[in-house]
Amino acid sequence: MHTFLDFGVGQDALENTVSPEIARLVQSVRDLDGGPFDPCDALRFTAARVIFKVILNKSFEGGEKADLEMFIAATDSVLQSFGVLSALHFVPFINMFPGNVFNMDKIRATDTQIRKFMHCQVERRAIHLAETGDLQCLADSYLQKIQTQRNRGIDSHSFDVENLVQVMLELVVAGTDTTATTLQWFFLYLALNPEEQNHLHDEIDAELAGMFPTLKDRSRLPYLDAAILETQRLADTVPFAVTRSPSKDMTLAGFRIPQGCIVVPSLSSALMDPELFPEPAMFRPSRFLTRKSFKLRDLGMIPFNIGKRNCLGETLAKVEMFLVSAAMLQSFTFALPVEDPRPSMQGIVGATRKPCPYRLQAIPRTDSL
Repeated sequence: MHTFLDFGVGQDALENTVSPEIARLVQSVRDLDGGPFDPCDALRFTAARVIFKVILNKSFEGGEKADLEMFIAATDSVLQSFGVLSALHFVPFINMFPGNVFNMDKIRATDTQIRKFMHCQVERRAIHLAETGDLQCLADSYLQKIQTQRNRGIDSHSFDVENLVQVMLELVVAGTDTTATTLQWFFLYLALNPEEQNHLHDEIDAELAGMFPTLKDRSRLPYLDAAILETQRLADTVPFAVTRSPSKDMTLAGFRIPQGCIVVPSLSSALMDPELFPEPAMFRPSRFLTRKSFKLRDLGMIPFNIGKRNCLGETLAKVEMFLVSAAMLQSFTFALPVEDPRPSMQGIVGATRKPCPYRLQAIPRTDSL
């Protein structure tokens, strides 16, 4: 955790990593000149470049862009099979059935491809570290720790290459899929609620005065923060959190929970609770703001789970979502193509709850940068 913070998830360092990628995203969308596009790929590519910069100090420029696109497609394939993998978690003997049950052969082959890609990246960092001794990213620091343990004659399973690959995969998934999916929902809700989008444009124009957004602007953009919170609540991007298991028997709200049982936290039940959020199906950012002071208020939002084992990428996700949404709203008005049918809001549930495929128009604003 400390290493993750050291290499880019402190907010100042992270802003320096995120901002160039956001500027690149804005320009790529501007080049479309208002034409319809699928926002999924652009948002995921931006999020992936940010997290890979933190963990590998790598930008995937030029010919290496195809490698990153391959990796994103492969991880998406595995994530869409999350329901099958969850079933194996609870009923592991299913994996022993004869035949290619649930197309597990393809899932295993894709997982092998992903891990091979990560091992290749780690090997390159190991060569760099051996030649220079310069720590530039999380992988470098981890590799140095592995070597230190070896020099001391310590055989530690906590610090080996396989564990490093697993840590990086978890960080990439947490830092790419969830963030990009939330932003897909964000722009869809804005396109469907133009009055809310107008409110956000007014706030950004008044407070930023044409300057590219930074984290220092966040306190002056409460309605944008509220709109992001409302998107996280309504989109319900991660319906169920990582499973937990109590270390001893306990009683909660009158229910006995035995030691060692599997507990599946349902974030949906909290985010869609009508007692906390009246008319929970409505997109209403103002619910997160006080009427008098127009400041954010705490309504028990837990999109990143709670406790010591909440989402490691929470800081990264918050910074990225704020800066991307501010920069994009400053530059564009978002709408759905008139010739396209209204997208279903049912969503597609895998590892995350994604919006059904839709096309977006980003119409350049004449008074933007």
